[in-house]
Amino acid sequence: MALIRLALRVAIVGALASAVPMAGLGAAMAASNAAATVQAEQIPLTGDAVAGFVKSYPDLKVHLTALGKKYNIKSKAKDLATGLSAWVTASEAYGELNAAVAPYGFSDFQTWLKTAISVATAYVFAKNGGEIDSKMAAAVAEIKNNPSIPDAQKKMLLQQMQASSAAIGGMRPSQQNIDAVTPYLSQIAAIIH
Repeated sequence: MALIRLALRVAIVGALASAVPMAGLGAAMAASNAAATVQAEQIPLTGDAVAGFVKSYPDLKVHLTALGKKYNIKSKAKDLATGLSAWVTASEAYGELNAAVAPYGFSDFQTWLKTAISVATAYVFAKNGGEIDSKMAAAVAEIKNNPSIPDAQKKMLLQQMQASSAAIGGMRPSQQNIDAVTPYLSQIAAIIH
């Protein structure tokens, strides 16, 4: 259960933290690493894959809780890498995890997890993509137009914003993925929140 929410939240936090203007520049830069991780894990989505993910989530949540107890897997991690490492070391649970996701059309748990990350990322951009872009543009304009910021500091801040923007662009899902999640936005929101 914690693993699923962790994967979903990393995708969301990475996108949202990167969009915070001025006050969130530090968070935006920190989120760049999360964005790179998420980008590497995104896969093309179809409506069937998203529907399978949404339908599988309640059952998989129960399975992960039970398997965590059965195999003494403790995953209260604050970041994706630590959360995944708890399950990676539990190779004895792989068969059961694979069996838990198979009825929903997933070949294995790793594919399900990549789908979860792709769904969460596409969800963020489907819900907030325009807002993310406009907040980034507003932050750049605020920096450029603020006479109290020295030119050298403006240059540095604009470079940081450009790096954050590039990180967001790097994690931006395909339009196919955004289109695939759009019919399921309310169901995905219930899972994530």
